[in-house]
Amino acid sequence: MRASDRAAIEAVTLSAYEQYAVVMPPAVWVRYRENIVATLAAAPPGSQIVAEEDGRIVGSVLLYPAGAKLDPPGAGSVTLAFPEVRLLAVAPSARGQGIGILLMNECVRRARASGAAALSLHTTKMM
Repeated sequence: MRASDRAAIEAVTLSAYEQYAVVMPPAVWVRYRENIVATLAAAPPGSQIVAEEDGRIVGSVLLYPAGAKLDPPGAGSVTLAFPEVRLLAVAPSARGQGIGILLMNECVRRARASGAAALSLHTTKMM
């Protein structure tokens, strides 16, 4: 990920997660969307991994290292015991091509390279 990729990462992530807007009350979706944008903006350097196709970003994922301190909304500070995957996103137009698998495989590769014994995934019941 390059610093110039931030807008494209946000656009891909929001387009991927927009499918959940129809299953959430509107006010909840607005807060969730705000949280996605804030999480992406606060992501530390090196935590964002992107997939490119023909020079454009078609997928992204956040991989936080073990020991990272996160401040999720409504919950105190959390220190990760293991590397953690968050906000895996593939542009709807690029789905079905194995991009999500490639991004997850890169997360696994990096977690193993760091010596981690496990890799955690941050998700919700609706997903």
